[in-house]
Amino acid sequence: MAISLSLILLLLAALAAAEALSPSQPPTATAHSSSVPEIQDTHLKNILDALVGTGDYGGWASLLASTNPSGLPITATLFVPSNAAISGLLTSASRLDPLLVPYHIVAQRLTFSELQDLANGTRLPTLLPANFIVVTDSSPASFAVDGSEITQGDIFLNPAFSVHGVNRVLNYSVFGGGGSGPLQRPPEVEGASLFRRKRLRPLGMPPASAAVPVRSGGAGRSCGGAPVIVFLVFCVLFL
Repeated sequence: MAISLSLILLLLAALAAAEALSPSQPPTATAHSSSVPEIQDTHLKNILDALVGTGDYGGWASLLASTNPSGLPITATLFVPSNAAISGLLTSASRLDPLLVPYHIVAQRLTFSELQDLANGTRLPTLLPANFIVVTDSSPASFAVDGSEITQGDIFLNPAFSVHGVNRVLNYSVFGGGGSGPLQRPPEVEGASLFRRKRLRPLGMPPASAAVPVRSGGAGRSCGGAPVIVFLVFCVLFL
């Protein structure tokens, strides 16, 4: 009886210990997940401080300040138009296009030196779905994306983010991918497709023209066999 009572007490103690340990696990996961927005918020604040500190990009910093830090990717490259470039946007009575800010953010950290290694026509995917920033001038003297020159590279740089100043607002309706911009179909690609179509044209010729060589070849082979048969008959009869 004493043994049974002790076993029951041990079982109750084990159940109580299990119940005490189980609630402690979810808070750990919650604390870990909540740290990601905090880190992104810190990154955004540091970027805003750097932009305001330069004196030339405070206008775009105001636009970034209204964004949700949790919407930023873990790593990113930001292209920031100067105050002069967005002066018309800030003074316009019309509502600011909400797609502008996400289009100026690439979900990959690229330093200015890494950008200079890219070739003309390289497309960089942005936070605006199905839209790309295009390298339009890869020369060292005037590197440009979407026709906008990078006038100040690496305004802000850390292991996760890089920020570059540009002299014009990037236009997704021209270069992004959804419009009819000049680089939507590069000349070399168009030329290659035309070449392939020219090579495929002979396949559409009428069957009769394709059958002529076959009949000609067959006739040649049958005519070529006649002298052999005559020679064999001659050998049988006269040898």
